[in-house]
Amino acid sequence: IEAALSGRYGALTEPLKRQNERMLLSSRRLLRLINQMLDLSKLEAGAMPVEASPLDLIGFVRAVGAMFTGAAQARGITLEISTPAGPLPVLADEDKLDKVLSNLLSNALKFTPAGGRIAVELTTAPLNGQLEVMLTVADSGVGIAPEHLPHIFDRFYHQATSATAAGTGIGLALVRELVERMAGSITVTGRPGDGATFTVRLKLAQTVELPTEPPVDPAPAPTNGHPADNDFVPAPAAESPEDDERPTVLIVEDHPDLRAFVAEQLAEIGRVVEAADGIEGLRIAREIVPDLIVSDVMMPGMDGLELTQAIRTDPALDHIPLVLLTARGETTHRIEGLERGADAYLGKPFHPDELLATVRNLLLGRQRLQARFRSAGPSAPTEATEPSVAQPAEDRFVGRVRAVLEARFAESSFGVDELAEALALSRVQLHRKLKAVTGEAPGDWLRRLRLERAAQMLSEGELTVAEIAYAVGFNAPSYFTRSFREHFGCTPTEYLARRPVGT
Repeated sequence: IEAALSGRYGALTEPLKRQNERMLLSSRRLLRLINQMLDLSKLEAGAMPVEASPLDLIGFVRAVGAMFTGAAQARGITLEISTPAGPLPVLADEDKLDKVLSNLLSNALKFTPAGGRIAVELTTAPLNGQLEVMLTVADSGVGIAPEHLPHIFDRFYHQATSATAAGTGIGLALVRELVERMAGSITVTGRPGDGATFTVRLKLAQTVELPTEPPVDPAPAPTNGHPADNDFVPAPAAESPEDDERPTVLIVEDHPDLRAFVAEQLAEIGRVVEAADGIEGLRIAREIVPDLIVSDVMMPGMDGLELTQAIRTDPALDHIPLVLLTARGETTHRIEGLERGADAYLGKPFHPDELLATVRNLLLGRQRLQARFRSAGPSAPTEATEPSVAQPAEDRFVGRVRAVLEARFAESSFGVDELAEALALSRVQLHRKLKAVTGEAPGDWLRRLRLERAAQMLSEGELTVAEIAYAVGFNAPSYFTRSFREHFGCTPTEYLARRPVGT
C-alpha cells in the first residue's frame, strides 16, 4: 500500500488514493494493536528481556517526537520538545523506550483537541553514580477524572466519559509494563478539562562512545499528517451521475468510513444513496423506493434487523432485496437476519468482491423476475386468485394488481390513479414499486395487461372485436386495433387468422 501511495505503480485516481489511505491507516492501527498484545504476552512469559545498547538519548527523543509533528500540525495542536543540549550517550533499550514514548504521544494526540498543546520534556541528573532520566509528556486535553487516576494503567481500562472514541486500554498498560521491566516508574497527574501529565523515571548507564552508523528510525512515520491510531476521515465520495436506468442502491451504515467505502465499491453498479442509521434509512427508502438496500445490523435508534422487519411489512417496500452486513457472524445471528427477511448476510470484515457479487446476483435476480412478469403471453391465465402468504412478495403484489384490474377491465376511466388508490399506495409509490417488480411503468403495464386479456378473449371466440375493445376498457375500436397492432404486430383479425385450428 505504501508503495502504491508513493506512485511506484503509477498515478492513482482520487477514489483509489482514498481507499489506499484508509487501508494503510487501518492496517497500521491493527498492526499496532496486535504488536502491543503480543508484547504484553511476551512480558508475562518473561520472553522480553532488557537489551541495552549505546544510544544518543537526546537525539532519540527528538527523533521520535518529530514523527508526530505532522500529525499534531494537521490537528491544529502545538507539539513542543525540550531537551538538554546533546548528544547524551547512554546504554538503553531503544525498542522499549520507543514504545513507551510513542504510546504516550499517541495517547496525548488522541485526547487533545484542536488548538491544544503537547509538551515533551527530557531532564537528566546524576544519582548514586547513575544517570537519572525524567521524561514527561504533558497535554492540555480533556484530562483525567480523579476516580480514574488509580486505574489508568490497568489493562483494557479506559475512561467511559471520554469525549473521544474509546480505546482498547492496552497502550498505557504496555507502557507501565515496559517501564517497570527497565526498573523505572511511571506516574500520571491530571484533572478534568486541565490535561494530563505522564512522568517516566529511569536510571540509565552512561557510555563514552556512540556507534558511527546513523541510527535506524524506531518506527515508521505516520503519513498524511495522521498518527497511527487516530481515525481517518475521508473526503466524501464523488456522486454518481443521475441516470434513471441505473439501479439505485441505498446504504444504511452508521460508521462514516465504512459507509463511504461501501458506497465507492457499489458506485460502479448504480446510483448510491446513503443513510447514517436505520430510522433515516427507512425514511429514505419510503421516499425513493430503491432497487436494493445494504444495511449494517448494529446501529443506534433502529438496528438493521428492525429495519429489515419494517421493510418486509411495508407493502410499498417489501419487494426490495436487502443485504445485511455485521460483525456478529455467529450462525444464530445469521439465522435471525434471514428469518427477518434479509436476502443475504455478510459478516465483517467482508471481501469487496463478495459484496459486489452478492449485489449483482440480487439485481440480476430482479431483472429475471421482471422478464418473467413481462413474458406472460396472451395464452397465460388471467383469472385472479387470492394471493398466498407463501408466495414471494413480488408475486403477491402482481397478483393483487391483476385482481384489481380483472375486476375493472371494462372501466375506460380506470387508470394509474385509480389503481394506486385501490392498492392503498401513492401514485409515486405505485410507479416505483411496479417499475421495480415488472420493469414497466404502471401506464404501460395496464395497457399491456388489457391487450393480453383482449387476446385471450379473441381466442375464446365468443365476442366481436368491437365488443372485446369495450370489454377491456378502450373507448374506440379503432384505437384498440391500433394499440393491438403495436403490441402484437398484427391486427385483431389477423391474430385470429394466425391462431391454430382447435385452440
